[in-house]
Amino acid sequence: PGKIAVIPSYLAKGLEFDTVALIRQDGFNETENQSMFYVGASRALHRLAVFRWQDNGTAAEEIKR
Repeated sequence: PGKIAVIPSYLAKGLEFDTVALIRQDGFNETENQSMFYVGASRALHRLAVFRWQDNGTAAEEIKR
């Protein structure tokens, strides 16, 4: 409780977390990375936040859906 784990999506397979934050870069290739994105997104039990990191180095912004 109260801890933050920063791990790549492929290491999260089989684990669950209360909250998951994913960062996607501009130019993210959904076809090639679709399964890894699914693994990361499906680890969230209560809250999923997806952020977009822009190639120009500006801060990430949350993608609202």
